[in-house]
Amino acid sequence: MARKIKNLKHKKTDIHLQYNCPECFSEHWLSLQENQTDGFLIVCECGTSIRTKKIKHIIFDYEEQDKPQNNPTIESLGETIPKDLEKSCCDILSNYGYKKNEVKSFLHKVFTDHLSFDVKFLVKETLKVIGEKDVEQSKAVPVQ
Repeated sequence: MARKIKNLKHKKTDIHLQYNCPECFSEHWLSLQENQTDGFLIVCECGTSIRTKKIKHIIFDYEEQDKPQNNPTIESLGETIPKDLEKSCCDILSNYGYKKNEVKSFLHKVFTDHLSFDVKFLVKETLKVIGEKDVEQSKAVPVQ
């Protein structure tokens, strides 16, 4: 099951601009909309009124992609679990009393089987695998 990774441009922008008072050096943050409002003034706590220069427009210069066919799929990225995802899952599973190195092999098996990047899903599936292993081991040990 190959999923394509899509490169998207942003949908909305939320820009804030920092200004420092020339008298007391206090920080003041304005949204781009405030900056572009006619007659907008910053009134600092020291009493200084500050008028900002209007920003006409902001241009986003996107990096060009080499070739569209070079977009990697999840399969081409390999079946290696990302370190941050592995750490998150191992931290949760260690709270259930499992050792991290004990859990890693089960987690890697679940990741390669499902190729999911959802922590909740991976933890649930890993617990199922561990539970199945425990059931198999209990059947193998004869009761005396």
